[in-house]
Amino acid sequence: MARCLDFAKKKAFDNECNFVEGLGLVPEERNVFNRGFFLEGSSTVLIPKAIEGEPDALVRNPPVDYILKFTVKLMGKCNAITGKFCRIIKFTAADLHGKEYKHRNPEVGFTEGTKLYVETLDQRHEESIRILRSQGVHTIEPALEIGKKYVVIIRVVGSTSSVSVNGSVLSSIFVDVRNPLKDVKAYIGLHADHVQMKAYVSDISFTQETVDYTPTFMSDYFYGGSRQITKSVEGKPDAIVFKPPTNYSLRFTIEPKGKAGKGGNYGSILHVTTGGDCCKYGQRVPGIWFYPSSTKLYVSTGDDSNGNNIYQLPYELDLYKKYAVEVHVYGTKSTVYVNGELVAQNTIGTHKQLDQVEVYIGDPWSEAANAIISDISFTKAVDNTPTFMSDYFYGGSRKITKSEKGKPDAIVFKPPMNYSLRFTITPQGTVNGLGSILHFTTGGDCCNYGQRVPGIWFYPSSTKLYVSTGDDSNGNKGYELPYGLDLYKKYAVEVHVFGSKSSVYVNGVLAAQKTIGTRAPLDQVKVYIGDPWYEAANAIISDISFTAAVDNTIVYNTYIKVQGKKSRCSEYGLPDVSKEHCTAAGLSVGGRLRNGAVATGSWHWVSYGCSIQSGGDICYNTNEKVDEDKCSKKFPRWEKSFCDGFYSPVCVNNIHKMQGNKNRCFEYGMTDVSKEDCKAVGLLVGGRLRNGAVVTGSWNFVSYGCSIQSGGDIHYNTNGEGVNSGGFSPVCVKNLKNL
Repeated sequence: MARCLDFAKKKAFDNECNFVEGLGLVPEERNVFNRGFFLEGSSTVLIPKAIEGEPDALVRNPPVDYILKFTVKLMGKCNAITGKFCRIIKFTAADLHGKEYKHRNPEVGFTEGTKLYVETLDQRHEESIRILRSQGVHTIEPALEIGKKYVVIIRVVGSTSSVSVNGSVLSSIFVDVRNPLKDVKAYIGLHADHVQMKAYVSDISFTQETVDYTPTFMSDYFYGGSRQITKSVEGKPDAIVFKPPTNYSLRFTIEPKGKAGKGGNYGSILHVTTGGDCCKYGQRVPGIWFYPSSTKLYVSTGDDSNGNNIYQLPYELDLYKKYAVEVHVYGTKSTVYVNGELVAQNTIGTHKQLDQVEVYIGDPWSEAANAIISDISFTKAVDNTPTFMSDYFYGGSRKITKSEKGKPDAIVFKPPMNYSLRFTITPQGTVNGLGSILHFTTGGDCCNYGQRVPGIWFYPSSTKLYVSTGDDSNGNKGYELPYGLDLYKKYAVEVHVFGSKSSVYVNGVLAAQKTIGTRAPLDQVKVYIGDPWYEAANAIISDISFTAAVDNTIVYNTYIKVQGKKSRCSEYGLPDVSKEHCTAAGLSVGGRLRNGAVATGSWHWVSYGCSIQSGGDICYNTNEKVDEDKCSKKFPRWEKSFCDGFYSPVCVNNIHKMQGNKNRCFEYGMTDVSKEDCKAVGLLVGGRLRNGAVVTGSWNFVSYGCSIQSGGDIHYNTNGEGVNSGGFSPVCVKNLKNL
């Protein structure tokens, strides 16, 4: 029978809403309901205060799984102080004031303003499990509008408690064990401690829920609410998605609140699975966690051959800060973006179509991540290969893997002709063929201009860098570093192309240089981290940047082999070469390795530090006590010493190609280069010969001595009165004494 209730007067009405005396009073039998409770129609006045012991209905044997549904129309705001709220409905098996399971099953009201407040309890806590998301805790968002009707449904089924408003689920949480109660009293209104809510309620129903209302989706999944992540119960997912996309984009916002997962446990965030935790294909498509005792994201996007294809972010997320995260799977790339920035990427194999997957927010197999999650979407992905205008950046860290042809890691439009490509690399091993590291190309491997701008590899079975920076006349203008990189050690590498110079710096030191020709502008290039044409280098790469270059060739740190009978570089007024750079320095001045390495030891007859034996072997002596006094002593007769000129120290020699309009090296505080050395020194800093020789003459408009014209030709001007017209850069050296 339809019922109308005047909540203010505690009176009930018949089917035509005619007043029926006594109908609205408990324990009148017509106000006692078995299992369910129905009140149709509307309150005629604003919700009054409830009176202890005078409930509006009594429900015997209330259901454990239930739906509470009602319509509410707000006429004003809740003016409760902090910590209080304006209650409109309460079901209790005890009195109005308790906070245990039996007191609030459920309780509904509003916090200050018009934000809906709901409590559904289980027996884990003395306090309620609260569906709230305001004032630092939890409250239903958005706030309800005054003067507008809302249909509210509170559904508690199994381990899920959810709240929907006008058909949209705004909150969903985990609830635990709830024992059956014998009777509960239904109060419409608030008790004396609460502030009156200016609202009308109508069409209240409290019924048993027998249907599994797990949300189901076709292909795409959306959750627009916000909730604290809690541990799910296996077999009771938050959603089921039929025919999920094989190429997908999973987006969500997360706010870490703490570092869960202590003791080696991962903190589960989202887990999409065909059933079960791991490790068949379909069981992690994807799965996302925080690392134990961390807020570093751990992502698994399985494929047909490996159901647990995993990788991690290179950094932790800050606590109490919101992050927009996207896991993007398309073709052979699995990519993670944080706040729109590419931070991690992994290569995956084929991934077949699945019939359906379960979506868990906080899975049943791991501890729940201590975080707030919101705005989840799981949709079909499109090719979102990152595109860049002129510059390219990748701030993540990843193991280099072989790319798929036509599926680059990025596309750069209008790339600079003069560029600086920087990256950090940690070699992990060697591969049999060329090991691809980075490859910028207009399309294809080799050898037209644009196909290697640049390309960078490790030599076969080596960690020696091979670099190709093509030009208009030769698309594969390559050169190599004189030494290999150590395994498991990080190196900062820069390939610097400017004008007619292609240079490679390792840890800030010039390691190799080559002269290149002109380069036409390109419309766009594809960026491959590990190209499709060669085996991937066995290395970790990170912090990649590709930007327009400036002329940084003003100063070159180069090396000189000093001929003499001194024991160390400092005696010639030059800096020592470190042990780390001795290989490169010795090779650059014509030395050779002995059995593939620098001969290293502690000797009193060998120049201290880096030197070259008369036969050409590069040596490094760790004995700092070598000095000239030793020359007066008898050395082993089978050993010749630096006293005989048998060892030539290799020293750092700063050779400068000066910028500016000055005429002589001394004006820069430097020393002139002799005519005899002009050819070698000029070539060393990137100059070129004209018809195989230095251009020599006596001119009034050219810097005195050795210089390089703007076009690159090396000149030597014998006119000591020559004035630099601005088109020449003097080539100078530091003052070398006692040579």
